[in-house]
Amino acid sequence: MDISSLISRLGGADILSAKLRLNGHPVTKHAIYKWSKRGLPDSYTTRIILMQIVAANLAGDTKDQALDLIRAPKP
Repeated sequence: MDISSLISRLGGADILSAKLRLNGHPVTKHAIYKWSKRGLPDSYTTRIILMQIVAANLAGDTKDQALDLIRAPKP
């Protein structure tokens, strides 16, 4: 799974941005679009909230792949 797939599986940039804001982490949809090119932010807060969103919204192998992607350090 790549970052674009992760964003899509979580409802797209608009929905993911709204979910992050609901968790007290204001990230714009434009910032999320940039993740596909720049990688996930190094922020622990962003990654922890993403893990929570993945855990609540995905299942099985897809969930495992998404969590592995979030846990991976930036290249």
